[in-house]
Formats: sequence, structure tokens, C-alpha cells
Amino acid sequence: LSGKVLRVDGQEGDEGLQVVDIGPIKEWTNMTGMEGPEENVIIGTSFGGRDLEFNLMRPCEEYLAMYQNTYRMVYLANSIIVELTKCSENGVLMEYAELLEFIDKMEPPVMFCQAL
Repeated sequence: LSGKVLRVDGQEGDEGLQVVDIGPIKEWTNMTGMEGPEENVIIGTSFGGRDLEFNLMRPCEEYLAMYQNTYRMVYLANSIIVELTKCSENGVLMEYAELLEFIDKMEPPVMFCQAL
């Protein structure tokens, strides 16, 4: 993990702290699952034997496309896992064609008021 880190109460133009090669990333969450309204991503990592947590509120323009793509993939994976878990708990096996139909009917995730 490398980049500029700002305090949660900081402003976009603040200087921040430049970090390089901290990690590895141990945890990635948005605290509410992908069903909630939270668009931030919380990353847990460590450096120098200390646990660190970064709350990614909104990426800069340079990383926005990658951030949106990752968010979309996590949303898709989470939705599939939730649906397959429901089927399993009800003793139902989902066929491949049914899974494709489920994916096709999914609403796209919304991030920063924009459908991805």
C-alpha cells in the first residue's frame, strides 16, 4: 500500500502523509457489507509491528477508475456469495444457468451517486 494518507477530518487539499510499501493488506471492508450505504473502504494493514487502519473515503481522480472497478467486483462477489449462501441454507442447489440469470438481473452498484 502506497500513496498519500489524509486524516479523516482533513481536507482534500491538505498535505497529508506520504506512505510507501506498508502492508500487507490484512483486511478490506466497508463495515456494512456491500448492501449498506457506505462507500468508503477500510483497509487494515501493519507496519513496523503495529496494526494500522486506513479509511479510504474517496480516491483522487488518478485512482478513481481502479477504485470503482474494485468496488464493482467486490459488490458482484459479495452478492453471489450471499445468494449462494441463502440457497445452501435452504437446501437448494443453484444451477449454473440460474446463477447467470441472477447475475444478469442484478442492479449495478452505486458509488458517489453514480451507477457503476
